[in-house]
Amino acid sequence: MSMHTPISTAAPEASDYADAFALHTASLKFDVQLDFTAQEAQQRAELLVHLRGMVSQCARGDTYLLPFGSYALGIDSPGTDIDALCVCTSAEDLGALFAAIERALRADERTTHLVLIPEAIVPTIKLCLRGIDVDLIFAQLARAQLPTIAELETEDVLCGLDLNAVRALNGYRVAQCMRALIPHLDHWCAAVKIIKLWAKRRGLYGNSFGFLGGIGYALLMTLVHQLYPNALTATLVEKFFLVLERWPWPTPVMLNELQRRARAGNLERIDEMVWTREIGANLMPILTPAYPAMNAAYNVNRSTLALMKAEISRARELLEQSRGSEVGERATAWQTLFEPAQYFTRYPIYIELEIKATSAHAYEIWLGFVESRIAKLVLGLERALGAVQGQVQPFPKAFRAEQSALATPATSNSALTTSYFIGIDYQPPRRAGVRISLTPTVADFRKRVNAWEKKTEEMSLRLQLFRVKQGDALPSYAT
Repeated sequence: MSMHTPISTAAPEASDYADAFALHTASLKFDVQLDFTAQEAQQRAELLVHLRGMVSQCARGDTYLLPFGSYALGIDSPGTDIDALCVCTSAEDLGALFAAIERALRADERTTHLVLIPEAIVPTIKLCLRGIDVDLIFAQLARAQLPTIAELETEDVLCGLDLNAVRALNGYRVAQCMRALIPHLDHWCAAVKIIKLWAKRRGLYGNSFGFLGGIGYALLMTLVHQLYPNALTATLVEKFFLVLERWPWPTPVMLNELQRRARAGNLERIDEMVWTREIGANLMPILTPAYPAMNAAYNVNRSTLALMKAEISRARELLEQSRGSEVGERATAWQTLFEPAQYFTRYPIYIELEIKATSAHAYEIWLGFVESRIAKLVLGLERALGAVQGQVQPFPKAFRAEQSALATPATSNSALTTSYFIGIDYQPPRRAGVRISLTPTVADFRKRVNAWEKKTEEMSLRLQLFRVKQGDALPSYAT
């Protein structure tokens, strides 16, 4: 049940329908496809049925294979992967299950990518089957028999679980809880897809980079939809910018009341995972609605919050200025909203992180680890600037040198490479004797990342500083 009283429950007016048409007109000129064709949607559904049968055959006991994330919420778009959760009992041998699934996938000639990461915090299999990418994670319950699907949404299923299994289940539980809090799923889904496109075009997408991921933006849109439950898609998008420009951060966004469940089992430990104001920086807390409630914006920092605020204000002003205009003019405003940000002309200094590995398995592990540390590098660079006015912006776009090894189940000695960039700008210190140096921060980050206990000789990381105003030329692919 929502904890927010609607601002308006008014039915859409003629102007709202006109705005919806203007947004539709603009969307026809987007160079991306937001929705699946009926055939594509059917192929994804059939793939899940196939995987469900495969996992069932590979397991010794009963299992569930359940989609979560954007697929479960209906906010996935072409090019996105499917997140799926395999739930098994305490009687299952996870190592044997992994090996059996690997054999089954390798035996299928339609498998074009396969990496198993059983040692991850949440055991994971990354695969591409029938041209569709899937991230399959595992949660082993502390009981000998599977609960019902409905019981997976209760807190009792968490009793006796370690915290990693709780995290694995959390994605599914959050998605199911969110669906119950959304007034009109169709309008909400379309609005979230639009907001995700805006965030990606403006360089504001990705938890690892200090921004919001898909769930973060979906939670914010759920708040907006609760405030305007009868609004059409275009109205929801416009209200998204209006509501969030005025939101008094760090007041948390909550869709329901925080709950604590300390009682039998290990729920006392799980209660410690529930968000509090004392955890982390808490600059932009956006809380998940399922127990244990966590902050979906845990990586947001001072620079990324400032950037998101500025872009939200830009969007609100664009749409406000064209409100009530003719359809053609309004459609132009919608198109302008989604213009890609000109990142590589914005900053005088850039840092490139070049992440390499010589096998597909090592690449997936190394890439995931380094990506998870980028937000820490941004924080370190902010500290290096100190009290000096400045901005640090990671660019959440991967520049990949794709090799054949990534497209086959087998490994290869070819180097697999991905680069990311961070832009930096600051005002020179006015006080004499005060000097800003970014080199120690970059060196410390490199040292800490390379000291990771799971790093192997197959993995490497290079960081390079480009001072564009002093004549350094960025790589040709940095566009």
